[in-house]
Amino acid sequence: MAVGSIGTGQRGAGGGYPRLCGLLFSLFCLLFLLAVITATLTGFAQRLLGFLQLLGGLFYCLLQFF
Repeated sequence: MAVGSIGTGQRGAGGGYPRLCGLLFSLFCLLFLLAVITATLTGFAQRLLGFLQLLGGLFYCLLQFF
């Protein structure tokens, strides 16, 4: 019984710092993932905007001809 309480007590005492590290690490991973998703979406939006501008330019050229 005493061994079990010592084990849990030791784990409780040493468990605070690693748990904080794990929390910070998971938070960092989440922020990194969010940044990657945002960059991907931004890149996609820029590509779409570029494509629309190209389409608009072609349409404008066709209008100039007719």
